[in-house]
Amino acid sequence: MVVIDPRNIEVADSQVIESLRRMSGRESLEQALESHELGRRLVESGVRGDHPGWSDHEVQVEVIRRMHGDAVAALAARRRDA
Repeated sequence: MVVIDPRNIEVADSQVIESLRRMSGRESLEQALESHELGRRLVESGVRGDHPGWSDHEVQVEVIRRMHGDAVAALAARRRDA
């Protein structure tokens, strides 16, 4: 059985929750996509900092690996080789 440490759980502010509930489906999706893009750019910046000599393709494959796992990254790596 997994034990969850309550000190590691973030509680959303009630005003944030209410704001999210008022959003339309489209607004919610747009916000999710913007958040994902921000996360992708942050990960990409970190990868480029860690590996300044890597090609754009190598960086993108590593970003995909970090965000989506090894299996998806393997597909992305093979796509360029095809």
